[in-house]
Amino acid sequence: MPTLALGGYRYIRTWLRYGNPFHPFTMLGFHGKGTVDELIIVHNTAWVVRGESKLRATWHSWTFDRERVAYTYDQQPGGFGLQWIYILLPVVLVAIALFVRGRRFDLLWGLLLPVVVHGLASPAPWWARYQLIVPAVGCVCLAAVLTAVAEGPRGGRDPGGPPDPRVRRAVLPSVPPLWRRCVAGLVAGAFVATTAVSMWWATQPTNTWVGDRASARRADVRETIDLMRDPDRDERILPTASYAGMNRVPDGRTVAFTEYTHQRFVNLMLGERGQRRVANLGEPRDVPDFTRRLRASGARYVLLTVAGRDRDLLLAVLRDRAHYRPVVRAGGGVGWSAGGLGGAELFEVGDFTGSVCGHRAPRLVATKRAPDTIAVSFRDACAAPLFEVEVVLVNAGGEAVRAWTGREGEAVLRVPSDLAGKPLLVRFAGDGYYEGGEATVD
Repeated sequence: MPTLALGGYRYIRTWLRYGNPFHPFTMLGFHGKGTVDELIIVHNTAWVVRGESKLRATWHSWTFDRERVAYTYDQQPGGFGLQWIYILLPVVLVAIALFVRGRRFDLLWGLLLPVVVHGLASPAPWWARYQLIVPAVGCVCLAAVLTAVAEGPRGGRDPGGPPDPRVRRAVLPSVPPLWRRCVAGLVAGAFVATTAVSMWWATQPTNTWVGDRASARRADVRETIDLMRDPDRDERILPTASYAGMNRVPDGRTVAFTEYTHQRFVNLMLGERGQRRVANLGEPRDVPDFTRRLRASGARYVLLTVAGRDRDLLLAVLRDRAHYRPVVRAGGGVGWSAGGLGGAELFEVGDFTGSVCGHRAPRLVATKRAPDTIAVSFRDACAAPLFEVEVVLVNAGGEAVRAWTGREGEAVLRVPSDLAGKPLLVRFAGDGYYEGGEATVD
């Protein structure tokens, strides 16, 4: 009853607020935005099982782990490992036969029936995270089969009573007890071995990502152990490192973003201590609608991705220097995903009319410190540093080297050996917020 009350609170609250206890889903006569399958499963179906029936997709998923694959968060398909394919699945069939032979229908209905009902009712029975009951029952069946094989039959009757109807019949009755225990031991050993192999396959490489958006990779086990000992690991692990720019937002401030921004790691936007707030602006129809929603949210900062449907909004923000000031640039310096997408730029929102530089043309200075090194200083017309923008080293053959300016508007370009002594230019293409510019290397 306490569990029912605790679990039912969410549904009652949702019912009172939306008129549907299962909001946003259409379910059991209540109308919502769509079914679970329409809103979640269709958009999250793995490519290897897309378009297949539930039964075929489930079998496909179960056998997916026969080969080594790199595991990710929310692994699909697969997930049960080699031990499910080669040990537990056959053992379940043997256990069913034993339960029927021993007339243990209480175990059949109590263990297997819930699994069958759960699988039939599930919109995605191939998705391992929602089917953990399946290998759990497999382990119960393994214990039953190993016990039956190792111990053999139990005979006799209770003192002073009738024969026990639950007495287990002989399993391998003609096999000596020692050999029965050996068979049970081999099966148990195979289960442990296949489990260990599956765990290693899922761990090497690990699901810890290091690097940056351009060269992200999975760390191996040794690297991951070293990271666990590193107090500055948050600066090296993705996606945490890619949200370091959010620390430039003061505590207590609100950061706005749109549905087009596709920021998966909202917890990293909030901060480790939840010191920031977020506001979802939904799906603005155009720039004026975006501006209205942003003002209504009260957010002092806004995050916009450099691509997709956010792009037009970003360009409008870059043009409006009187009301938006860059905080994080770097061509999308905030955010990351395993596919190398998700970069966004962060802007402060306010009235900057009195502080904005009147000229968009930047001042670019390139100085050759050494035969293979060029120092770049990049500032606006009012001498403020232009940080986190890309500058390019150009020769007669085209672009040679790229670099991003730091917080002080400075960058270092390494000159390739084949360009030594040749005429060189450092160029900034312009980004909407500032005009382009170039400088001859002195």
